[in-house]
Amino acid sequence: VAVQHPTPGVCAVVDASTADCTYPPDETDCEAAAGICIDGGCIGVAGPPKAGEVIFTEVMVDPAAAGDDLGEWFELTSLAAEPVTLSPCTIGDLGLDLDAIGDEPPVVLMPGQRMVVGRSADLALNGGVVVGLVLTDSELANDGDELILQCQGTEIDRIVFDAAWPFDQGVAMQLDPGATDKDTNDSASSWCEAYVAIGNGDFGTPGAPNPACPAANAA
Repeated sequence: VAVQHPTPGVCAVVDASTADCTYPPDETDCEAAAGICIDGGCIGVAGPPKAGEVIFTEVMVDPAAAGDDLGEWFELTSLAAEPVTLSPCTIGDLGLDLDAIGDEPPVVLMPGQRMVVGRSADLALNGGVVVGLVLTDSELANDGDELILQCQGTEIDRIVFDAAWPFDQGVAMQLDPGATDKDTNDSASSWCEAYVAIGNGDFGTPGAPNPACPAANAA
């Protein structure tokens, strides 16, 4: 098996398949310390999020800059006070769409971090959107669908939308910053059509803070 551990400023993967595996005195076994080796260092992770600690904050249901099969994306935002891992989690709907989030490498969200989840990370094919996590089976129906984040049997967040929700082709629906919690984001009135140009012809703020919704649309 491979064990990840950091040296000062460096994350390395070492072969730990032998019975006698030792670490130099200046190195730390990250896994033994209940941490994860990320970006050159060992960070402590609180485990998977609790209900409401990670929520859906933006959804591109029907992109125009790319086809649905490659251009759909949605955004998750961490409200947790500590880093959390999504690696034991799934994202799906009430039908057949279900994606398990893998753990190679572990998917960690830092407090306040936004992560764009899309069906392709190839900028030349997905409309130029920077995608942090690729889940190919999370397909969104243009006439309405569900997004459900579940971790180890606990539902973390869910939104259920239909064609009356505020989105259009090439226009993401964005959650108003004043409605950033798992209950308020259940309501269509907490969302509005994105009005910031991405630069590919579509509108949205993938990976960036949502601007306030117009007063008529805000919750």
